[in-house]
Amino acid sequence: MFWQEYKQHAVSNLNKIYENSEAKVILLILAEEIFPQKNKITLQQDDFSLKEEELKVLHTAIERLMQHEPIQYVINKAWFYDLCLQVNASVLIPRPETEELVHWIIESEKGKSSKILDIGTGSGCIAISLAKHLPSSKVSAMDVDVNALDVAKENALNYQTQIQFIEQDILDEKKWNNLEQFDIIVSNPPYIPFLEKTKMEANVLDFEPSLALFVADENPLLFYEKIAQFSLQHLNKNGKLFFECNEYNALELKDLLQKMAFVNVEVKKDLQGKNRMIQASL
Repeated sequence: MFWQEYKQHAVSNLNKIYENSEAKVILLILAEEIFPQKNKITLQQDDFSLKEEELKVLHTAIERLMQHEPIQYVINKAWFYDLCLQVNASVLIPRPETEELVHWIIESEKGKSSKILDIGTGSGCIAISLAKHLPSSKVSAMDVDVNALDVAKENALNYQTQIQFIEQDILDEKKWNNLEQFDIIVSNPPYIPFLEKTKMEANVLDFEPSLALFVADENPLLFYEKIAQFSLQHLNKNGKLFFECNEYNALELKDLLQKMAFVNVEVKKDLQGKNRMIQASL
């Protein structure tokens, strides 16, 4: 079979669950991974014969995509800021709004030698980006999931970033004393109430780790409150706390932080105009 014929067949199948333009982009991403020697123009315009082994790889990948598995997990890669990170089902796929949070921190701390802690690091996308763009800073990254930490460590190694990794549950207050003091604490914690599951797409709900996504309906600010309490004890004077947050309770979170004696609490909108980030100081 030739590539252009296969491409039409694959896009036709993917159209059952994706819009046509999205299906074409997904197939192009997949093809770039399978045919690294060919550029985008070649893959979009030229024709070439497919080997049997290439057809098998393509077929297996398309079958996974047809089950709503995200392309990032199929190829085990996700792009974030200026990084190409390894990802698997143990970690969330990094999101564009998290890039905006990282950019906010980089602009805030540029030229400084800060001690930074990333809580709930997942793939390491926040910690590694900060380590690369704030080279004078010392970055630590925490996660409760050892499998997620394995992914983050591999990504840190690939980008030659020196990060201290910590396996710990931030909800376990008994272990807080084991940790140092920091100038910056940042987190993108679980913030989706279980009630919102019914509104979510299958590619997120069925494949991304629920541990990193969901929080109990009766206490959606649980992780924010605990991390803020931890920060009261472990932020240095004039230290800053950064969160990614749910647009629907960002103002409630701002009120919580102000009541906990944080100052200069600022909610920031993402590029979609949604309240998705918050900063507070001591």
